[in-house]
Amino acid sequence: MSHGSTFEQYTKELSQPKYKPLSYAEERSLLEQYKRGSEAAFNKLVLAHLRFVVYCLRDYKLPPEIDVMDIIQEGNLGLMKGIKRFDLSRKCRVFTYCVHWIRCNVSCILTKHNKTSGILDTGINWEMLEQEHKLDKGFFQVSEEGYEASEVAEDIVEYLSEILTSKELAVISLFFGLKPPYVVRTLQEVGSMMHMHLVRIHQIRDKALEKLRKETISELMR
Repeated sequence: MSHGSTFEQYTKELSQPKYKPLSYAEERSLLEQYKRGSEAAFNKLVLAHLRFVVYCLRDYKLPPEIDVMDIIQEGNLGLMKGIKRFDLSRKCRVFTYCVHWIRCNVSCILTKHNKTSGILDTGINWEMLEQEHKLDKGFFQVSEEGYEASEVAEDIVEYLSEILTSKELAVISLFFGLKPPYVVRTLQEVGSMMHMHLVRIHQIRDKALEKLRKETISELMR
């Protein structure tokens, strides 16, 4: 079975009712249940946000030799990590919090192929996929309700500081726009700001992303 047909089957599956996006009230109810120990609630939250992982891929120019389903799976791992770490005191939507974890995982697998400069690329390949599989305009329903970029970024930086070295944290924070003014930077820009050679910045970023991916898998298996 070709990659294209597998992706087509996957997006058709995500159009089923059990994957329907949740309202804010439904999200909060499931989050409260999950925090009380309900794995069923966790699974419902994951299912309801799987299409948003696909939505995130629109920000990337995917190398043609990479199976899009492998990228989606990595994004799904990031989604699950974000849900597990979601703090009920935060009023933002689940997706707008988890999108940062999704992007970390997706960026990690893409850097392994050395075919992309990172987050927020042109997305031309994704546009072709979207047209090829004729996704309905209502397939993605992303709400930014209650989103505070600074609040989410601070939480992520605090978590990253427990795993990464200070230099790795600095590179990742600039690369993903996790510190004021919350602007995503290219590796070239990060290198200039840190007065380091581009090759070295690449090495630091790749090592940091691999650490984060391993930690994500380890945490989800606990």
